[in-house]
Amino acid sequence: MKTKTGCNFRTPFITIIVATMLLLFVKSASAQSWEQVGNTGFSQSETRYPSLAIDKNGVPYLAYQNLDNYKATVKKFDGNNWVNVGTPDVSDGKATGLSLVFDQNNTPYLSYTSGENGEYSYLITVKKFNGTQWVTVGSPFDIGVGVETTSLAIKKDGTVYVAFQDSYNYSAALVKKFNGTKWVAVGGVVSPSSAEFISLAINEKDGFPYVAYSDRYYSYKATVKKFNGTSWVSVGPTGFTSGSADYTCLAIDKNGNPFLAYEDGNSGKANVRKYDGTNWIWVGDPDFTMGVSYESLVIDQNGTPLLAYKDWNADYGKASVSRFNGASWAFVGGAGFTPVNVENISLAIDTTSGTVFLAYQETDNNNYTSVMKFPLSALAVNLAEFSVRAVANTAMLSWSTVSEQKGEKYEIQRSTDGAVFKIIGYVNGNENTTATNTYSFTDKAPIQNAINYYRLNQIDFNGRSNLSRIIPLHFEAGLHKINAFPNPASDFLNVTCDATHQKLLVNIYDVSGKLYWSKTYLHPANPIQIDIKHLSAGTYQLTTTDERGNKSTGFFIRQ
Repeated sequence: MKTKTGCNFRTPFITIIVATMLLLFVKSASAQSWEQVGNTGFSQSETRYPSLAIDKNGVPYLAYQNLDNYKATVKKFDGNNWVNVGTPDVSDGKATGLSLVFDQNNTPYLSYTSGENGEYSYLITVKKFNGTQWVTVGSPFDIGVGVETTSLAIKKDGTVYVAFQDSYNYSAALVKKFNGTKWVAVGGVVSPSSAEFISLAINEKDGFPYVAYSDRYYSYKATVKKFNGTSWVSVGPTGFTSGSADYTCLAIDKNGNPFLAYEDGNSGKANVRKYDGTNWIWVGDPDFTMGVSYESLVIDQNGTPLLAYKDWNADYGKASVSRFNGASWAFVGGAGFTPVNVENISLAIDTTSGTVFLAYQETDNNNYTSVMKFPLSALAVNLAEFSVRAVANTAMLSWSTVSEQKGEKYEIQRSTDGAVFKIIGYVNGNENTTATNTYSFTDKAPIQNAINYYRLNQIDFNGRSNLSRIIPLHFEAGLHKINAFPNPASDFLNVTCDATHQKLLVNIYDVSGKLYWSKTYLHPANPIQIDIKHLSAGTYQLTTTDERGNKSTGFFIRQ
């Protein structure tokens, strides 16, 4: 899967795809402008439920309900025009709550609800395009009275999941998956009562589906749950928002960190939170926008969130996109960049070209659908190299560029969690050059006994800013040293110490800081052998604490 798409809303309806984005820099800028993709209002008919996705070749696809006949249409941009994918009418009848995604084989899937089972009994249908036509996946299934929401997600192993409101269970959230033959329920009901704005995402780090929703049981505050293989369990506190949460939109980064965007019912403003393993912490300031609606959230490869929304402060409802720069939210391409006011937006990122796409309905143009794009990879600075290394008790950052245009300065940022960064210094850039330039910066006070995350924010004289990739570097201040081998390891890890200890506490954490394993050894052998077969493949942090409180930390890879 090569794209990330955001949430799409008219009625409570969400689509999320969490995937990867291989960019060295991303741009957050007002100087670069958004560009139209094809003709404005290319649908040439009133539409609803736009859902945007991008295939692995960088081709944008858009699904929507055509109000001429209320059926689903899927189009793709062929470089010049938006053309139909298969027949113009994908659905057999009325289609609402559309959700479009791609699997790992670049096959598009579409879910929707319909009234084909009678006026008061709706069906959910999932179809895929086989290269020639749209074919139904399994059999459509009944969800009861007039529910118009679906949220579709596909795991990397090809398992297809769909989340929805089930009126047979008091409009509670429910998830089904296709087992190759039929659709089967994943656990029981997700929510104890009615759930709105349901958003489904797959956490490829632990392999489980996650669902976010506005929870009627908690006065419509936000709740996030995951299926642990047996049942649905809460991710952090239930009903954790201060007020009701509208347009809840869930995304999960490549390290398995869940992010949630929503409109606060008390303020009508946008909020984004991240789950830190215990609580949902703020990403930037609470209520960082003016009045908003129709939020759509995506996460890039560096774990940087981007949020699209209808911006009521921009000519009473044009679209804006903001990106978190480590300290605050900044507009991408300026506020209110769409030529007309909008509704029902859908955000997606193409990892091949480094371009972010936004689909929306034009409320000032008969609710026709349009798509715009912003080339995040069209950089003012061409970064050739960026590295960080420990030198004694300091961190040395080095980078080089092969060209710069209007480069003003480099802002050096540091974080201890990889999400919230602070500025620790500046280095002047070169305004205009095509020659190779090298730079360096020394962090004289890195945080000891912690992972220090570093990145650069290049700022040019036009006001544009470009974030680099994030590089982690660990510092330890303990008096004892450890060594872990083999590295990478598959079954057992051997841990040796440079001294004899009466007691040694050994902890294993994942890269997000979650504790996976802990044990205290009395008069430990040297080396200590640890069984790691239960760990999933990935990078882990190994921390030891001796009887005097001295700590030492290292990293190993479970392959």
